[in-house]
Amino acid sequence: MKKNQIKVWAITMASIVLALVIAVAGAAKPAPQAGQQSAADFKAPATIDFRSANIMSEGVRLHAELFSLKTLAGKQLPTVIMAHGWGGTAAAFRRDAIEMAAAGYFVITFDYRGWGESDSRVILTSPEPAKKEGSSLRLK
Repeated sequence: MKKNQIKVWAITMASIVLALVIAVAGAAKPAPQAGQQSAADFKAPATIDFRSANIMSEGVRLHAELFSLKTLAGKQLPTVIMAHGWGGTAAAFRRDAIEMAAAGYFVITFDYRGWGESDSRVILTSPEPAKKEGSSLRLK
C-alpha cells in the first residue's frame, strides 16, 4: 500500500470505530439515580422473592439484593450476578433482575463500595491534606 492509501484506510477505520462507539453509547440506558427506592421500600411482584443482604469485603459492608421465583424456593438454581458500572447501583437492575428471576434464575445484584447503599472506606495514598483556614474536610 502507498502512504496515501494507508492514510485513507486509517481515517476510514477510525471513523467506523467512532461511529460504533457513538451508536453503542447512545443505545445504553443510563442508570437512574434520582427517585430510586431504597431496598427497604422496594416491593417486588408477588411471585418474586426479594430480599437484601450484606456482604463483607475487607471490613466494608456491601449492599446486595437477591431475587428468585417463590415457586422455586429451596431449589438449586442457576445464578446470575449483576455488577453495575461507574456511578450505577444495584437498584438500577431491579427490572432486569425480576425478569431473570421469573425465568428461573437466582439473581444477585450489589452496590460496589461507596456506591448506592454500600458503605465505603477512604484509603489515603499520601498524607492527609492540610486543612485550610475557613474550609472543612469531612470524610464519612
